[in-house]
Amino acid sequence: MGVTVTLPITNTSANAALDILEYLTASTRGVRVKRVYLTSDSTASQKLRLTFSRVTGAPTSGSGGSTTTPVVDGPLVGSVGGTAEIFNTTRISGGTKVDARLAWWNKPEEFNYVPIEDKHVFELEGGTRFVIGLETAPSPAANITGFVELEVIG
Repeated sequence: MGVTVTLPITNTSANAALDILEYLTASTRGVRVKRVYLTSDSTASQKLRLTFSRVTGAPTSGSGGSTTTPVVDGPLVGSVGGTAEIFNTTRISGGTKVDARLAWWNKPEEFNYVPIEDKHVFELEGGTRFVIGLETAPSPAANITGFVELEVIG
């Protein structure tokens, strides 16, 4: 089993469709998505559509958000590498995008994606982007927070 890396998703207001997370893996290290956890401060019930996408090629990275620093849990030889951005309001474009998972999040409930069988594991090779897209605009605006856990496999 590889080292676990957590990508914090800080409490940020969302009022439009956007990319909650864009993570570019290091060119020499792949990752396996172990968990995606999201929650909201909103008490208004709304069904939000999420996509988990794999983006390859030469896309244009999203913008308008901020960076987040990976937290490494355990010993790691070398650097995790990769870059992580959260809450990009201008979404990733270009490249080859494959929506590998589609999910519904019924806020204000928590969203918790934890693959329990090999066929549900989401793996990315080095140099690939993992994007969590919020495809439905929250109404009213909602503060979203959470984290993504990745296992380094390269």
